[in-house]
Amino acid sequence: MRTYRRITIDPVQRDGRTVWRVVGWVSAQEWSTVIHCPNEEMAQQIKLALTETVGGDTRRYTGR
Repeated sequence: MRTYRRITIDPVQRDGRTVWRVVGWVSAQEWSTVIHCPNEEMAQQIKLALTETVGGDTRRYTGR
């Protein structure tokens, strides 16, 4: 399972329509697309699913 420093959501154009790309950041420069979602609500749910609290205010993002 890959560990991400942060997760972002970006609207992008695909096939003439707007979809939301969930991006996992491995470092400040290295990122990978986790998934493209048809709506922002689904993207937010995916982001929450990838977010895991590991104690205190420390957050870790994990994904495949």
